[in-house]
Amino acid sequence: MSSGKILALVLVVGAFAGGAYYGSSQHSAPVITKASEGASYGGGYDKSADTDATPSTTTAAAKADVQGQVHVVEDGESIMAAVQQAVPGDTIQVMPGTYHETVYIDKDNISIIGVIQEGQRATLDGEKVLNDAILYSGNNFVVENLKITNYKGNAIMGQAGNNFEIRNNVIVDTGVYGIFPQLGKNGVVEYNVISGIEDAAIYVGMSDNIHVAYNDVFDSVAGIEIENSRHAIVENNYVHNNTGGF
Repeated sequence: MSSGKILALVLVVGAFAGGAYYGSSQHSAPVITKASEGASYGGGYDKSADTDATPSTTTAAAKADVQGQVHVVEDGESIMAAVQQAVPGDTIQVMPGTYHETVYIDKDNISIIGVIQEGQRATLDGEKVLNDAILYSGNNFVVENLKITNYKGNAIMGQAGNNFEIRNNVIVDTGVYGIFPQLGKNGVVEYNVISGIEDAAIYVGMSDNIHVAYNDVFDSVAGIEIENSRHAIVENNYVHNNTGGF
């Protein structure tokens, strides 16, 4: 193969990757409802592996086999109301629009998936009044494809939730932290675009077995911070124009 053909192939692949990451400029933009296919990491919180737990044959790795109900939230409706109705295994599918609320998830096996239509995302806007956008404590929690902006505290904060996936969200100006999981096991933080954070754009604290990859983090005080944690892999992130990078 000639050098010219090799260069053309590289350019085509690069253009495709950029379109998938930031959104394509095609006239008929795809409708995106799930971003986790081809995830770089597949976890699974096995409670039986904990020394203080009784043996169990059921693990969180089997959560994909649980097919629950899909709750569709339209613009003008409440995401929190859908979460309250949901049971473990359900998916909250959020349509493009603007939502002014804080969403608490204290149930296991709940997914909040933003639907991207013609490049438009479901947007949580705290209007500089609300403190946090999404707070979760349940295991097997998934949040994808949202835009979160104008909160005073945090965009996505986890407290002791295991086997979480935080993927493909756009987070702008959400106060202290952008993505802030703590006291959790087996987590994925990938393909998020985060900027304008007063402290750390991605902060992982007191956690075990966390994978932070393919995030674009910029214009924040700290880019990525891993503290008091074990077995964290941080790779292939684009961290730039922060006071401190990593």
